[in-house]
Amino acid sequence: LGASLSAATREATLTIAAALGSSGGQLFRSDPERREAAKKAKAALRREHGSGRSDHALLALAFEACCDRGKHVDSLGLSYAAFAETRQLRNQLDAALADRGFVAGGSGGDGVPTRGPGLWRVVRGLVAAALYPRVLKVTRPTQRYAETKGGAIAVDAKPNELRFTKSPDNARVFLHPASLGFHESWPSPWLVYNDLVQTDSKTLVRDVTEASPYALLLFAGRLRPRPSQRAVDVLPLLRHDETDSEPTAFISFTAHPRVAAIVDHLRDHLDALLLAKAADPRIPTADAPVVAAILRLLLYDGLN
Repeated sequence: LGASLSAATREATLTIAAALGSSGGQLFRSDPERREAAKKAKAALRREHGSGRSDHALLALAFEACCDRGKHVDSLGLSYAAFAETRQLRNQLDAALADRGFVAGGSGGDGVPTRGPGLWRVVRGLVAAALYPRVLKVTRPTQRYAETKGGAIAVDAKPNELRFTKSPDNARVFLHPASLGFHESWPSPWLVYNDLVQTDSKTLVRDVTEASPYALLLFAGRLRPRPSQRAVDVLPLLRHDETDSEPTAFISFTAHPRVAAIVDHLRDHLDALLLAKAADPRIPTADAPVVAAILRLLLYDGLN
């Protein structure tokens, strides 16, 4: 999917796929002597590129920094063995994509960013597509306000006040201390994750990325519109038998019925485009109108 949208998303998702496939996402090593320096280096990368709240985007940025910008692996706290393995698998995936016609080309439509916060917003959507149904719901405490001279202002919840539950069983989990968002408050109510770690006392999730509503609507399970409630649910892709009742939706949004219809239409067109590409690798995808429409939804959350 990332190779179908633009050259920039192709490169970023290639790296993330290779990192997850070769090292399970564990490019960063836990070295107490270098931990603080590596933490600062990763924070600097995140600020420079505007990658947002995503451990997966940071994996791609750190890999790129070592390959293209000459940063030393140790300076970012990377495992050299995992880095070398990731680079080898990335080259193999790159060659396989090119062999099937998904070459590095195409703009992805007018105005689609090739770098910076816009690019990483799209990449976070693609990560959500890849990791579904590994979804977390973020529940916040009751909104608090602080009095100022200009009136009352909303106060963000503290990280330890957030409650994370995973699909489909609503079991409570906790962010791994090595996760980028462990010490942060999450404005998004949805995250996707790569790995679960069971300890004696709790279940930890490792490598998380915030997921926007449109990323889940476009790339997650099948949609179930509820026009009378002005809502749309995202259900598992596996359909139940006619005798079975539909499950309670773990993911649900307040939305006009027209939104569900438009998203369903875009999904059908994207599926048709990818099937045509599989049949004929020469068919271009990155400049297709449906791709431009999907990218704009990811970039602007339907506000443009």
